[in-house]
Amino acid sequence: MNNANTFQTITDDTLIELIEGAKERLVFVAPGVRKKVAEALVRAAKRLNGKGAVNYILDVDAEVCRLGYGELDGLKLLQNVPGMNGGILNSQPGVRIGIVIADDDTLFYAPTPLLIEAEPVSANKADGYQSQALADKPKPVQRPNGVLIRKSVPPTVAAACSADGNYSNREIGLDPVNAKDVDKAADSLRKAPPKKFDLARQERVFSSKLCFMELEITGYQISAKKLELDPELFVVDDDTRKRLSNRFRVFDKDRMPRDITYKTKDGNETTISMEKIEKRIQELRKDFLINVGRWGTVILRSRMDDFKARVEEIVAMLNFYKEKVNDQVKELAVAACRKLAEEVSEKLLSNPPARLRNRLAMKSSREDKIEIIAEYIAESCEKEIESALASFNPKTKMVEKDVTYATFSDKEFIELLEKGLGKGCMKEILEEHDAARAV
Repeated sequence: MNNANTFQTITDDTLIELIEGAKERLVFVAPGVRKKVAEALVRAAKRLNGKGAVNYILDVDAEVCRLGYGELDGLKLLQNVPGMNGGILNSQPGVRIGIVIADDDTLFYAPTPLLIEAEPVSANKADGYQSQALADKPKPVQRPNGVLIRKSVPPTVAAACSADGNYSNREIGLDPVNAKDVDKAADSLRKAPPKKFDLARQERVFSSKLCFMELEITGYQISAKKLELDPELFVVDDDTRKRLSNRFRVFDKDRMPRDITYKTKDGNETTISMEKIEKRIQELRKDFLINVGRWGTVILRSRMDDFKARVEEIVAMLNFYKEKVNDQVKELAVAACRKLAEEVSEKLLSNPPARLRNRLAMKSSREDKIEIIAEYIAESCEKEIESALASFNPKTKMVEKDVTYATFSDKEFIELLEKGLGKGCMKEILEEHDAARAV
């Protein structure tokens, strides 16, 4: 490694350079190993066999490959080298740091999980201006993720990693890697293989920009409430009655609860009605949600807080409205049923339901009989009215889901998204993918 800096940008290439330079001893500790680094380790093991201490310590777990710390091919390369299983290749579950001891040089570094970010690109100087006072100093590096200590190996580290050839004080990698460990990892990766890391990083960052939003506000539409009436009130024939469904709309445009006064969060007073609340809900959807056809609706995460605040405001308004108009709703429902009874009782008098005939036989005047029929109809509506009132119970459901890269790459989805956000919006979203790109 020609770079004189203590802080280094560590890539697979810099690891290989350090490994290839080892002539007397080599210790390699990491979560996993990619193929080209494994090839260098294999060459080093053969080169140093019988000449000095060689100790490789890895986490032999399939999740290491899924996270992008290493590759199964790299692990298999190390496993299949003659003599490797005689104490050279060892297992340390959960290790997430990197250490390389090559002769008298020691490197501590942070391995890059390719699922999260791309491998850094080595650079000899940083962007920006360097003062004249520092002109004779080593140039600072971009994205440093390692510390290289030249011509020095801390004794405690050497002992803990068996860099001194003494295995009695070793702290990690106590168990040799065997074929069963590798086969288990391989089987797990066959069942759940790693994602392509470049796409996975794009998906991760893209999902932070947009998400699906499923919004449901139910139980508030009074005008949709209907009473289900007993068909026997209107049809005597059994066969016809079984095939008949009688529904009576309790409310309509001209028969709705009165507007009420409502005080908003900012202290302003306004009048609200079900029609006005319905308009607010429609405006909420129009202002925040983007329709993407069969996929549903999406929302910009940057506007999520404002969206949720508007939803909370509408829910508070609905609950207040319900509390204030509940008695009005019941009065209107009872009045509607009474009017219905008045309308149909005259017609039912000529052919009353069987269950009413005994009661009608006790009365002689036409007016009394009509009153009995009207009372009966009103009674039969009571349970339906209570049910309608119980269903007047505003509820909100919000389900938030990530937009996957597979969905994002669909042409129809993109077209619908651009219709909602405008041409060129995809370029801005795609630019966020560069957050995981190497410098």
